[in-house]
Amino acid sequence: MAKSYEEYLELLNKLKRSYIEEEIYSILTKIIKGFESDVWKEMAFSNPYYKELTLEIIKEVIEDLSRIKESIQYEMSLLDKEIKSGGDINQLILLKVEWELLLIEVNYKLEELESI
Repeated sequence: MAKSYEEYLELLNKLKRSYIEEEIYSILTKIIKGFESDVWKEMAFSNPYYKELTLEIIKEVIEDLSRIKESIQYEMSLLDKEIKSGGDINQLILLKVEWELLLIEVNYKLEELESI
């Protein structure tokens, strides 16, 4: 999820040059999804228009991440069943580790956004 500071500055410049609501919404969404809140929170909440959109976007991102989290947990439960049934255990365990890492990242972003 985390991207470079240069990418943030590029998006921020696009945001400052944007006047169409859909474009502003799209750029703010990319910023909120792609960067930690410490990077963008002050910018987003210091502008009343951005603040309104940011709160709306945060709500949508939390809903999306919650659905993703549920999907990951479901897939992990299927993997557990397949591991227990004696499939290609090494490959399945590697896949489960990848799912667990993704779940950690999703949980981190959820906690970050829910604390705002």
